[in-house]
Amino acid sequence: MRHCLPTIIYRRYVATSLSLYEYICNTGTFTLVDEISQLETSCEKLRNSKKDSQALKEKYLRDIFTITHGKKEDEILPQQLSKRMQSELGLFQLGGRRVNELLERFHKDYKDWRFTLEQQMRKSLGADELFFLPQQQLMDKMNTLGILTRDVKNELNVVEKATEDKNKVLEDKLRAMQEEVNKLEAIKAEMSAAQQRLIDALKEKQFKYQQDNNKLLREIASLQEKLNLYE
Repeated sequence: MRHCLPTIIYRRYVATSLSLYEYICNTGTFTLVDEISQLETSCEKLRNSKKDSQALKEKYLRDIFTITHGKKEDEILPQQLSKRMQSELGLFQLGGRRVNELLERFHKDYKDWRFTLEQQMRKSLGADELFFLPQQQLMDKMNTLGILTRDVKNELNVVEKATEDKNKVLEDKLRAMQEEVNKLEAIKAEMSAAQQRLIDALKEKQFKYQQDNNKLLREIASLQEKLNLYE
């Protein structure tokens, strides 16, 4: 019985360490698990949005077919309406492709982030020997994990802030470009008006020159008649 006492104490120590580790993990990683759940919920919403877009696209295609065709399937309505519908369909398909690209990019970023986070967790928590670490070392490990979690959150905030800043820069550039376009349009209008004024002035001068030329020809003819009389 004396020989079994160290084994019993060791087993109690292991059981206590396991319970403590489980409690710390459940408490310390709650925020991390919650964030991962939110990301998974966002993915599910994006998948549902993609399904809704596909259903709307199919309905739109059916509506276009109904509008552009008569009662008989081979009877096509006026070409102008058909071209317009095809143009709208092209814009819709382009929008669908952009949604798919955004969805794929989001899935890739999420998978990369999840993989990196799991690597950091494994690196921070270590292997099974954590079960036998003293309480203080376990707390240090969990604090490290909390710091990594905050760092990831800060990185996400930085990415969102950078995206907002880039969008603002693009909007400012678009506004500046629109202002330049408006200025060019105003200059173009002024040049057109000046060109028209110049054309009008040239026409007026040409008309006056023609009048003066006709008057001079009449005077020359009159002088010629008088000379003929004297002869």
